[in-house]
Amino acid sequence: MTLTEHQIKRLRWQCRRGMKELDVLFERYLYNHLPTADDSYKAAFVELIETQDPIIIDYLTGKSSPDNILLLEILQLMQNDE
Repeated sequence: MTLTEHQIKRLRWQCRRGMKELDVLFERYLYNHLPTADDSYKAAFVELIETQDPIIIDYLTGKSSPDNILLLEILQLMQNDE
């Protein structure tokens, strides 16, 4: 899955969640990991971007866990990438 410049700009826009904490986590992942991620991780990131904020917060706080293991790995990278 090669992302076009337009798709990357769209993802960058979607990283703006309205919650500063999520904005930082998403943008950091977008810049630090997405360029070198393989296709399955890119697709999982797109899936995560399309997930509603309350669900993402539940994932990040451990209240629930995503079914997709790649989402879980991305979330862990996001939390550990400081």
